[in-house]
Amino acid sequence: MLFLYTTLLDTHDEKSKFEELYNKYRYLMYHIALAILRDEHLAEDAVHSAFLRIVNHFNKLGNIYSHKTKAFVVIVVESVAKNIYKERKRQSPTLYDQVDYLIDDKAQVLDDVIDSLSLEEIVAKIKELSPIDSNILMLRYVHDISIKEIARISDTKNSTIRKRLERARGRLAKLLAENGGHSDG
Repeated sequence: MLFLYTTLLDTHDEKSKFEELYNKYRYLMYHIALAILRDEHLAEDAVHSAFLRIVNHFNKLGNIYSHKTKAFVVIVVESVAKNIYKERKRQSPTLYDQVDYLIDDKAQVLDDVIDSLSLEEIVAKIKELSPIDSNILMLRYVHDISIKEIARISDTKNSTIRKRLERARGRLAKLLAENGGHSDG
């Protein structure tokens, strides 16, 4: 499979860097997908799809061994696996459970509190949220990926990403307001 991915890259340096990324993260990605899908074949499909998406955004990745790159890779494979999970649920709805997250937009509270916090405090609060909320906020605001690109990475409509982002911001605002904006630890 590695050969397939590297044929999509232009330079020898990109191919070499991608090979490093592949060798470093493929098992982690597989285990994440397997935990979500609970099916070895579907997990392999998820990892393959995730690597194809990563190749398309490979120019945005910096150091292969950075936490930022690891977070990006994890978020992409989680997104792909969750999409496969949802598709399977659609085909067989009695086998799967899903929770809808609904909350009012508290963007003004978020804007007011954000100004008083450091990046580390904000990231710590984001990590307290659900994986869905945390991932979308991290992609958008920490990794500075556009809504359009997040939609493409996660194979989701732009409008869905905008709504998820709005809800995640609302939940973050609520969490920040409840705790006065500062971490307990």
